[in-house]
Amino acid sequence: MSSSPSTPPAGGNDDIGYKLVAVAIATISVASVIVAIRFYVRIKIVRAVGWDDWLMLLSLVLGIVAAATEIQAVSLGLGRHAYYLNVDQKIGAGEYEAISSAFSIMSLCFGKISICISLLRILQGASWRKLKLTLYVTIIVVSIVNSVVTIMTLVQCRPITKIWNPSIPGSCLDIDVQKDLAYLQGAVSAFADFELSLLPILVFQSLQMNKRSKLILSSLMGIGFLTGITAITRIVYIEPYARLADMTYTSINLQIWAALERNVAIIVASIPCLHPLLRLLRGSKSLGSTRYQPHRKYPFTSNQSHELSVGSGTVNKQRFMPCEASAARNDSATSILPEHHSSRVWKTTQITSTSNAVYYGA
Repeated sequence: MSSSPSTPPAGGNDDIGYKLVAVAIATISVASVIVAIRFYVRIKIVRAVGWDDWLMLLSLVLGIVAAATEIQAVSLGLGRHAYYLNVDQKIGAGEYEAISSAFSIMSLCFGKISICISLLRILQGASWRKLKLTLYVTIIVVSIVNSVVTIMTLVQCRPITKIWNPSIPGSCLDIDVQKDLAYLQGAVSAFADFELSLLPILVFQSLQMNKRSKLILSSLMGIGFLTGITAITRIVYIEPYARLADMTYTSINLQIWAALERNVAIIVASIPCLHPLLRLLRGSKSLGSTRYQPHRKYPFTSNQSHELSVGSGTVNKQRFMPCEASAARNDSATSILPEHHSSRVWKTTQITSTSNAVYYGA
């Protein structure tokens, strides 16, 4: 954090830090609720928690830490002109802002990796080689770029404390290098956001699902365009951030859009995972007084296709994507006599559904 300007700013002792606090608290709160519901769906309904879920939880935890450090930075003076801050306030605000930036970048990183893993799981057994390769490349590029930028954010000065206390003897990277790294990270982030919004549409259109489900899921994943827009907007505020003389004030808009980007990414990436819950609620209403049991484990393997009776007497071919494989029988007939008995008497269970809801374990 650089020294204060020598003359009072035109706007006076303006304080816009509350904007960052409001955005950070509101968006991380919504993200926390959505991720909590996501885990409820995974544990109670789908009964399978994958790596993509844990990575999204990690992204949320990092986002919470980023939000906490942003709020602390604001309490010390972030959002106010450096001219009106004392030395301790400027040092404290700069320190927490630097810490927040590192956690914010890694939150974005793990969120995008989580989305890629979700799509790769859906594509298991499918002949989408180019699409899978694209996702793997995205994971590698996003990981490398965000890791490098995070490290450079924390070691841009020697010693590290010079980042927020310029009076300490030492050296720092040229400001143009810092801006280039910020532009690189923002560009990669925006590209990945748009890419991961378009690819699911191609994936869902190829699945054996009814058109309504395809439209709903594609629309939900398409909301990811919002994250790309926030990434582009964040890039716009990199240049004002480089005004070293008053960074406690000029950096606030960059921090606001960074908070929006990481938290909106968590929200829009987790909303499609709530689809089984929406189907369950819709199915419960249509079943009326009949008790609906979503927790039954269906003994199908993830690479099998089955005919399911849906609606009143109609048969639709759906690809059922369950969460757990099992070696149990794949039919509804169960022997009621021991296996060695010479006579084979079978009990047949007829399953009738009055809902058009068919689950898949995505």
